[in-house]
Amino acid sequence: MKAYCLFEQSGTFKNEFKKLGIDAYDYDIRNDFGQTDFVVDIFAEIQKAYEGWESIFDQMVGVDVIMAFFPCTRFEAKVPLSFRGESPQQKNWNDLKKLQYSMQLHGELHNLYEKLCELTVVAERKGLRMVIENPV
Repeated sequence: MKAYCLFEQSGTFKNEFKKLGIDAYDYDIRNDFGQTDFVVDIFAEIQKAYEGWESIFDQMVGVDVIMAFFPCTRFEAKVPLSFRGESPQQKNWNDLKKLQYSMQLHGELHNLYEKLCELTVVAERKGLRMVIENPV
């Protein structure tokens, strides 16, 4: 068994798996903490795997575990306030600015939710064990 930590560049979970004697690897688009084993665009890898192309998911098998710390900023409970223009930072915004921000935010939420679903489809198709932390 191996552990794959996606979107988790700090090494926190990877290093705990290693303490338990489990081979573990971090995958992220950045390496700010010097712990990311594979600097890769995980969203692009999800897309490739979803479309049936070669990806990082090809090395993962059913006995492995994936910990996906999916970016959650657009899934927070306060986001609907921004859709309605009722967020504290929008207090002095005019209606046009609120509407434009709402459209941008909705697009970002849609894209992230789509990637989250694609990731889940990839795991299901490949019979992979995965824990998704954060969204929804």
